[in-house]
Amino acid sequence: VMWRHLYKDDFYAVMNKNHPLAQKDQVTIEDLEAETILAMSRRSNPGMYDLIQYFFMHNGITPNINDTSNSHPTTLLRASFEDGIVLLPYEYIRNGIPNRLTFRRIDSPNANHVIGMAWNQNNSCLALPRFLDIFFESYDHSDPDSDTGE
Repeated sequence: VMWRHLYKDDFYAVMNKNHPLAQKDQVTIEDLEAETILAMSRRSNPGMYDLIQYFFMHNGITPNINDTSNSHPTTLLRASFEDGIVLLPYEYIRNGIPNRLTFRRIDSPNANHVIGMAWNQNNSCLALPRFLDIFFESYDHSDPDSDTGE
């Protein structure tokens, strides 16, 4: 399998504008330790659930995760009603969030999500090499971490 790193997407804490952490410029994992973290259920989105668990466990913290939602819009709605805080990559919130919410960057070296592309180098599809050429020609190659490897 071949892998190409595209970029890292930082995680943000999304909360009601009235939440005390909304007064800070950024939050830490320790700031979130006593908070209820609203997340999609592990069954609905195991990758995201595991990332959130990892952020906390890597810092020796057992998170208080409420994972009863099956969609990100539901977790955001619950945060707007001050039920807790949602942790999401910037990609999910860059186009806006409900008016009652605000977001803060999480100041932690592991509070990010690596975005990349993987493909089977032995794939016999004749379109794959052309697709990869066009995709990577059009992709911004300014990321110094970009590379192709196994």
